[in-house]
Amino acid sequence: MCESIVLSGLDKDHAASLEMLFNALKITTSKIVAKNNTINCKQISKFKLSMNEYRILKELANVKVDLGLLQEVAEIHTAVITSLENQETLHDIKKKLLPTSYFNLSNLLLRQEAYNEALSISEQGLIFSRQYKEFKLLGELQCNMGIASQCLGDTKQAKLLLSQSYNTFISCGEDKLACLLKKAVKERYDIDIE
Repeated sequence: MCESIVLSGLDKDHAASLEMLFNALKITTSKIVAKNNTINCKQISKFKLSMNEYRILKELANVKVDLGLLQEVAEIHTAVITSLENQETLHDIKKKLLPTSYFNLSNLLLRQEAYNEALSISEQGLIFSRQYKEFKLLGELQCNMGIASQCLGDTKQAKLLLSQSYNTFISCGEDKLACLLKKAVKERYDIDIE
């Protein structure tokens, strides 16, 4: 089960946001919300959730990121991924949420300096990004893999992945994003990508 959050210790905006999101979840699916306003991540993976319930969980995760509760957010994203993969969820819901969930989880893992895990999650996300033709996310996941590789000391692999990311962005019409990536990679890692 995800760790609990004590609402009294939060600023009013975060406390109000969390209270509102927990109440929304209780209305739609009380199965995943414990009495003390915590999320039971094991329950998420057991139930077929609606698009709105997934959106509420995403917003809840965003608030928790702001609060620095990255481990709890990683648990939520992992549970959502498990739910989407295991349940006979509608294709449209999987298409919209699965690649994004992998990307969000890989970002969190990078922030936690869990580079091997970020690589693994990004690789899994690549499969679904290709399957659902989510090419911008494909580029973003390749970028995360390149960053993780660089942080693990594999500059050659990092350059390859970051170049693939750059070219993916160019091929899907994200020229501005490609240019930002190229500039950031040069400034941060002194790597030229093409």
